[in-house]
Amino acid sequence: MALILLAEDDTALSGLLKEALEARGHRIEQAFNGVEASEKALLLRPALIILDVQMPDLYGGAVYNMIQRQEATKGTPVIFMSGLHRDTLESILPSGPSVRILSKPVDLKLLEETINSLLPSQAAKQPSAKA
Repeated sequence: MALILLAEDDTALSGLLKEALEARGHRIEQAFNGVEASEKALLLRPALIILDVQMPDLYGGAVYNMIQRQEATKGTPVIFMSGLHRDTLESILPSGPSVRILSKPVDLKLLEETINSLLPSQAAKQPSAKA
């Protein structure tokens, strides 16, 4: 499976998501703040990044802008997660064919479907998800 970078400062939520996604066959690397997320994105070049919007050091939108400016990570699909109202998120976050926005609390089935939509070649290789 492809490598996914999970950037979430809530360690309990990050651990839960990591465990759930690994159980579905994904390889997960974690980051707990915006600076760490941008550094790991450049170092690891993940196939997909899941970004919390409100993180210490750099908010998710700034991390996205940084990785899109780098040739090695430009075009990497991103799933933003946040508890903010969707209208607010749509006004402050970038949009595009490789960007998705999910609300917290995160629905694991919807997250998996979103990952599969951004990494379609991975969907066929994946074991069936039981949420």
